[in-house]
Amino acid sequence: MISDERHTGSDAATFVIVPQLTVEWDAASLSTTLPSAADLAALAAALPEPVTIFAGGQPAEYYHEWDLQHDHTAVTVPVAGLGATERDGSQFAQYACTTHGRVAAEAVDPDEFGLRALNGIGQATATRLQQSGCRTVEDVRNLAVSDLTDLSGIGRTTAERIHAHADVLDSAEPLVLTNKTPVKTRDDRPPLCIDIETDGLSPTIIWQFGVYDPATDTHQAFVEKDDPTDPEPVLEAFITWLLANHDDRTLLAWNGHKFDYKYITQFLQQYLPEYVDAWDDVWTYDLYKWAIRDENALLPGRTNKLDHVARALGYDSAGTGLTGAQTAAAYQAFMRNPEGSASEPDWERHEQYCEDDCRALWHVYHAILDAPRRDVTDSGTGGASGQQAGLTDF
Repeated sequence: MISDERHTGSDAATFVIVPQLTVEWDAASLSTTLPSAADLAALAAALPEPVTIFAGGQPAEYYHEWDLQHDHTAVTVPVAGLGATERDGSQFAQYACTTHGRVAAEAVDPDEFGLRALNGIGQATATRLQQSGCRTVEDVRNLAVSDLTDLSGIGRTTAERIHAHADVLDSAEPLVLTNKTPVKTRDDRPPLCIDIETDGLSPTIIWQFGVYDPATDTHQAFVEKDDPTDPEPVLEAFITWLLANHDDRTLLAWNGHKFDYKYITQFLQQYLPEYVDAWDDVWTYDLYKWAIRDENALLPGRTNKLDHVARALGYDSAGTGLTGAQTAAAYQAFMRNPEGSASEPDWERHEQYCEDDCRALWHVYHAILDAPRRDVTDSGTGGASGQQAGLTDF
């Protein structure tokens, strides 16, 4: 699946799909060859806009910028894998394409679409719904809750939540299910939105900290560009700045308790233990935990990933064409060869990606604050408007 569409004009990019293209690998010489390289270079040189090639024979994780020659002129041709991915089962690739020719690839489980996108529907429930002739989210939305409970294995509470989430996906608006507030602050200032970038899911370094302050509409970035083997300098730059300027502010992250806050704490304990107590005094909140794990809200979006939810809520992203996996891979390449300019990440682009996540988080938080509140038992009754209230009313 390729998202976005071809634009015309100066701010445009061309994406060429070559279904059978496969990069050739020579095990003896440990080298790779790009078939039809001359033709692809000529195509890229002939067009005024950026050109990206989708190789049908390469897996979704593949991305490489090939340095080619055309008429004795250097031409860079990005090649992205378009093939299906095998990762814990059959998956396919989804791509976000930007007008700058950038490509963000994501392996997607087919179960994340259709009925399985609804809260409370697993494979068995989806099968029962399909057998009853209910195959789409719209079909579920048009059912009465009592029709759902008539199906084996679906209780009243589950049916109400499924039906409510179908309404949420249709309206592209979040629905708050409780009177619990997601964030508490020490004053009237909104929370600082934080995001970190690491070299993987089991990181050896937090190489970027991003903090967005909605009160001033400013973003602060801390990036380790010099020595990727030493996690301490960028960590100290972040924590000293935070404590000196915002020790009384609340922090907000997406899945922060499982990742961002977890690894900030771990790295402080390991490298800067003198700051641990002060860090423990900072108020930290996790919007993903509040909404999803604690079941305080139903959110639009194909999945509950921040990017999917923010886009469903109308967030206009910066279009960096990056994913978290790509940022980690880019920094891993830099770690392997920190002295080589060819392996150095595009720092400005990666900072923009981190800032984009921070701003997307604020967009989702603000949408939740403005969202209607309704017991799921009101779902589908058509009379919920008289019972709605914003979170700030509690």
